[in-house]
Amino acid sequence: MTANNGSYEPGIFDVRALAPRPTALARMLQAVTSGEAYDHPVLDSPGWWHRLDRLCYPPVPRRIDNVPTSVRRLNRQGHSSRALLISGANGTLGRAFARVCEKRGLAYYLLSRQEMDIADPASVSSALDRYEPWGIVNAAGFVRVDDAEREVDRCMRENTTGPENLALRCAEKGI
Repeated sequence: MTANNGSYEPGIFDVRALAPRPTALARMLQAVTSGEAYDHPVLDSPGWWHRLDRLCYPPVPRRIDNVPTSVRRLNRQGHSSRALLISGANGTLGRAFARVCEKRGLAYYLLSRQEMDIADPASVSSALDRYEPWGIVNAAGFVRVDDAEREVDRCMRENTTGPENLALRCAEKGI
């Protein structure tokens, strides 16, 4: 909060709105100071001080067994990290969220429609059972505005039925 460089990283409270909003850090501090245990999937990832990207020059990309390291992260106990699930692997938004996860050191799975069709309840349930995500970013959808009037059914499937189905499956599993 000492310089206006065009970005804002909230701390314990997000003060961008009129009323300050408590963040995950506020909930963590509240739990820890009251002697309660605190757990969050982001804690599975290494802190920034452990990551090579803290240096001035970006690290050389590494792959383990042809699987991106972001998907194979291990927590302190040597178990796979809990991961975010991002739909829309073939779209600009999905790939952008994957880059954010890479930068933040967060484990994620970036899925295409073939891996999880958000409008198909069985496909979503199968993906949720397989990947066991702690959260989901829905970046899938019909984005060609000019074609939406000609392909109304497909647009409704991808932008209305799909997100509704995804939300219902997530609610069933507590995600």
